[in-house]
Amino acid sequence: MGQAGSESGGFRGRLPNLWNRDGDGSICFSMEANYLNLFYAGILYGQYSETGKKLATTGLAVKKLGREFPYLLGKGRGAAGRMLIYYALLPQYTKKARLSGKSVGWKRDTAIKILEKAEQKAAVEWGCREQIMTPEFGGTLTRIPLELLAVCLYRRRPFDRLCISLPGDAGEYDLEQALELMTPYLPRMRQVVLAGRESPMAERLETYLYEEFGIVLMREAKAPRGLPWIDLRDEEDSLGGDIGEAAGGTDRKSGEGSGTGGKSGRGADPGSNGNSRRISRMEALKFLDTAVKNGYNT
Repeated sequence: MGQAGSESGGFRGRLPNLWNRDGDGSICFSMEANYLNLFYAGILYGQYSETGKKLATTGLAVKKLGREFPYLLGKGRGAAGRMLIYYALLPQYTKKARLSGKSVGWKRDTAIKILEKAEQKAAVEWGCREQIMTPEFGGTLTRIPLELLAVCLYRRRPFDRLCISLPGDAGEYDLEQALELMTPYLPRMRQVVLAGRESPMAERLETYLYEEFGIVLMREAKAPRGLPWIDLRDEEDSLGGDIGEAAGGTDRKSGEGSGTGGKSGRGADPGSNGNSRRISRMEALKFLDTAVKNGYNT
């Protein structure tokens, strides 16, 4: 996913200034920027497969968003990257029954096979080494790549204050992920806030920030309003409930929320102070689902 921990001694030294000197909050990307091809297999809610098309035989069309998504991740020359998103969307229904007029849904095994074929096609033809399947058909938030979180963080720019939440049982891997996401921005940071429960890695994070950037780590019980908030806690801890149940479609009717957030209020975190700038795995999945369904206008 990145370069965290790939060198002895972990994260050392300052990064080159990648920010635009004009001060407009944009990033100067060189020709050496890394490219990542990501594939998403999702569902088109409220839609029917086209008449006469047997998707189980023909397979889903794999499409590509015309827009690239920049991000910063890691350190040094590997910090700047761009994500290309490929996707395939399975219609929610196969057809309407002639007699009853009721919608006929997919058999679960058939739907999974169709989506898996699309994943294989994306991997072979477009080199999509990062692939995400909608949770309704077995996808898990653990498959959300760190680069997608980095894309979501980049979209919150410009900022000079940042909030971070670590799992209560955070280990070396969690700290490395946090540093990969944070480090490209730290040279410009005035303040970093640790929100939520303490963890064994909090002290190491505090030492790193002070020794390398002169930043004193602040601690708050809740994420302050208005700050970009990297929330790396397990989604069960931060959202509550079952991950699969929390995932829903953008066109579902029964009063549920838009995106993959599920029921209204499901994604609200009681410790968030209503922070709408949260970057978590669930929020990244919402962003991805919306991006492929809205195209260029995301």
